Amino acid sequence: METEKNQQTESPGTAERVAAAAAQVGFFLCGIGYVVLPLIIYLAAGKQRAFVRAHAKQAIFLQLYMLAGIAIACILGALVDNTTLAAVLCAVISIPVLCAAVYGAVKAAAGELWHIPAVPGGAGA
Repeated sequence: METEKNQQTESPGTAERVAAAAAQVGFFLCGIGYVVLPLIIYLAAGKQRAFVRAHAKQAIFLQLYMLAGIAIACILGALVDNTTLAAVLCAVISIPVLCAAVYGAVKAAAGELWHIPAVPGGAGA
C-alpha cells in the first residue's frame, strides 16, 4: 500500500511519459494497430507502472469506442444506402477522438494523469 501511494505521488520518468504518450497516439496507426499498440503497452507496463497503465487503458477504451462508433455509422449508411451519411458520421465520431488522443498524449508527455470523460479506466479508476 505504501509503495502504491509513493508511486502515485512521484513524477513519472521520461521513459514512462514516452510510453504513455505512445499509447495515446496509437490513434494514428492504420488498421487495427491503433488498438493493438495501447494493448501491448498496457500489458508490457506491468503493475509497477501505474501511470503508463492508466494512459494505455484510456487509449484502449477510446479506440474501441471509436471502432464501435464507426461500425455503427457504416451500418447506418448501408441501411439507408447513403455513403455521404456514413462519411459524415465517421467524421463526427473521429474528430473528437483525434482531439482526445492528442490531448491525452500531451498530458502524458507532461507527466500528468488525465481521465477522458465517459471512458472507463482513467486516472481515478
